[in-house]
Amino acid sequence: MNICLNLRTLIKLEACVLYVVLWLCLMTVHFQSWIIPKHYHTPESDIALQNYKPRGESENSGHHSNKTAAQIYTGPSNSDVMKWFIHGPKLVQLPQKSRKHPHLMSYDVQKEVCHRGAVHLLIYIHSAPQNGYKRDEIRNTWAGVHNFKEIYVERVFLVGETDDKQVIENVENERKQQDDIILCHFKDSFRNMSLKAIALLDFVNNRCTQAKYILKTDDDIFVDMYALIEKIIPQIMKKPKSIVCERKYNHSIVTDRNSKWYIPPDLLTVTDKGKLPTFCTGYAVLFTSDLVPLLLNASYETPLVQVDDVYMFGFLLKRVPGVNVIDSVNSFTLNQELGMTEYQDRTKPIEHFVVSASEKGTQEKLWQNAIDKVSLFGKEIMNHNLLPYEY
Repeated sequence: MNICLNLRTLIKLEACVLYVVLWLCLMTVHFQSWIIPKHYHTPESDIALQNYKPRGESENSGHHSNKTAAQIYTGPSNSDVMKWFIHGPKLVQLPQKSRKHPHLMSYDVQKEVCHRGAVHLLIYIHSAPQNGYKRDEIRNTWAGVHNFKEIYVERVFLVGETDDKQVIENVENERKQQDDIILCHFKDSFRNMSLKAIALLDFVNNRCTQAKYILKTDDDIFVDMYALIEKIIPQIMKKPKSIVCERKYNHSIVTDRNSKWYIPPDLLTVTDKGKLPTFCTGYAVLFTSDLVPLLLNASYETPLVQVDDVYMFGFLLKRVPGVNVIDSVNSFTLNQELGMTEYQDRTKPIEHFVVSASEKGTQEKLWQNAIDKVSLFGKEIMNHNLLPYEY
């Protein structure tokens, strides 16, 4: 009798173990078949990354060129690149002033932004409230916060207010889901872009002081981040108060009050002779974070100019002594046709790592081609395990 009972107990135990094993197998299949595909972004990227070889292993250039000899990566390792950021510029916070800022307007930001520890690179993007699809394209491509192995990236969109109630509701839902929107409490318009710039300076100075490098751009711009880090960061990592941008020289002031480029003549001195100060075009600007408190301090004393790039990277920047400026005219372009041709041609290297992407779907196309043409350096720092997925 006891033998029968023990046998039954053993059978039941084996059945339970078998059930648990089958359940785990089914859940694994379910996860791989349903959960992962929901977050999968570009199968083409996954194909491109299959040829990834760790540092030191040979790489065949394949269809990227006519070379048949294996390529050996001899550049800086991922740990070497991390030193560029760890030992990068340090922001010395501008103390809170007792007097009220003449131009700063209130803004709201989610608590998660810049609250996850180190921030090696902060990307801030000017975006109109109705451009939710553009923000999604950017999140899912070049500005993904998990695109690198160890480089910590934070991304924020500066968005103003609108009278469209449906758009307001959409932005609020997006803020709750994404945790990457700074909502500025003023009307979103071209004439208020400089107010966004001041809000960003205040945000970094008071809430993101750990940032090392800052990239400013717009929501219709694509940036090849791997090329940007490879080509630009080494040039500025040991040079404080550095800025990289396409510079504009000797531009005459626009005196037509009906023009969106209008700037009051009384803001210029007699010695300016009707010319604007040299400034950076605002579609893409990379600068070291130690400039933030200096620019913010200058904004207390500088009358507001409605053209934001002229204001922030012209009038404010000229008040900061000893700035190291690198002109990126050969690396940044607003010629979208040129950019698409360059990224799609697999026989030529990428020369412009900042490109206009104003048409819907262009961000994804440029991103896929950038991954397909990524350099050996890019493969060294990219997070090739998680890269094809959305975050």
